[in-house]
Amino acid sequence: GHGRPRSTSVASVDELEESVGATRDEGADLQAVQLTADHNCLNTLEVAAVKARCTTDPNPIRCSRNDVARAASAAAKGASRKKRRKFDKAVPTGGIQRVAGSLAVTRAIGDAYLKHARFAADDNKPHCPYITAEPETRAYRLSADDRYLVLASDGVWDIATNEMVVNWVAMFEKRKAEAAALGETIRPNGPS
Repeated sequence: GHGRPRSTSVASVDELEESVGATRDEGADLQAVQLTADHNCLNTLEVAAVKARCTTDPNPIRCSRNDVARAASAAAKGASRKKRRKFDKAVPTGGIQRVAGSLAVTRAIGDAYLKHARFAADDNKPHCPYITAEPETRAYRLSADDRYLVLASDGVWDIATNEMVVNWVAMFEKRKAEAAALGETIRPNGPS
């Protein structure tokens, strides 16, 4: 075809977790094709990988001390369920599950303190490595129906579903077509 690659490779680590999605044109509708997985403590395969790397820590996935203290304080003060909601989702004791009670992601380019004992806090030195910088890789064969490749950080994927992103792309397409019908183009700052 049109000079488009026939396949693409995806590498995902750190803040690019679950960051790549392709939209495939299925008739008139765009459909999400998820190309990566979350690299965090909610992914059971990632938790298993952390436990396999860090066999000397009996509990390598745990809440941070601050999360536990906040949850206990909120419970003691009789905080409403709405105020405790973000903690209730993760674990019964309150807090977000983290690697070594510190990091929510299980793969990272930085965060050497969870990879190498010489950078680790004294409590964690004997247990390193907890995490890796090795990316998850996947090859994906592109077809003529593939229309978009969406790259975003975990900040987007923490609040948006694949379907939401597909809807955003569809809305952009609609606005682009409406602007073209008026002889305008869509730019980042709006129509010209």
